[in-house]
Amino acid sequence: RPYEFTSQLYFTPEFGAAYLRTEPYRRKGPADTTNSRDSIYRSGGAQMLLRPQQSGTGYTADFAIGLDLSNTQVGRPD
Repeated sequence: RPYEFTSQLYFTPEFGAAYLRTEPYRRKGPADTTNSRDSIYRSGGAQMLLRPQQSGTGYTADFAIGLDLSNTQVGRPD
């Protein structure tokens, strides 16, 4: 039986500002939408906040979710 989960993930403002200072992102300028101005973030996005840690030449972040597989309303917002 299929199950659908769609969401957005967020970075801390400090991490977002730091990676936007690196290439190729620096060329685009500052973020046009901050967490505090993002309507989805303001409606519970803090639960989707990633805290990346440096790993080699990149970053890693963990994100755990729990799904209620007994939900019969597949494809409909909960």
